Amino acid sequence: MSLNTQSLSPATNSVARDMAAIFGVLDLFQPNLPASYIRAFLAVAKDPGRTVSDYARVCGVGNGPMSMRLNDLGETNRYHLPGYGLLESRPDPMDRRYTIVKLSLKGEAFARRIASAMQWRQGGSGGVIRGVELGRDCGLVGQSISLTRLTE
Repeated sequence: MSLNTQSLSPATNSVARDMAAIFGVLDLFQPNLPASYIRAFLAVAKDPGRTVSDYARVCGVGNGPMSMRLNDLGETNRYHLPGYGLLESRPDPMDRRYTIVKLSLKGEAFARRIASAMQWRQGGSGGVIRGVELGRDCGLVGQSISLTRLTE
């Protein structure tokens, strides 16, 4: 078996560095957060105020697994223990059979940190994840050393 010694393209290297920066932020602020939870969180951050079934459809999973993930990302997890505190949910005022999910204040700050890491890597200065304003310095003061270390 031969070892592939061909290096990655500059574009692929850039994406890998960006991903390392994002995962560095995830690990700094929410260690041990499973990938499926990250995907669920990002779905809510991208389009807050939807129902559990809307997010399940977007993520390509069933309503049951998505409900568990969103509950665990909230104040209290499915075992009635403290959750991650990143999401808030409430009954839909138009149809109480459904639950509306949005980012908590902690979740908004976490979304800004992720976006800031992406912008920091790309040299950007602002942007929006629907409903969450993003700036160049969204809570990452003092964290650039860790991000630099992870992306070298």
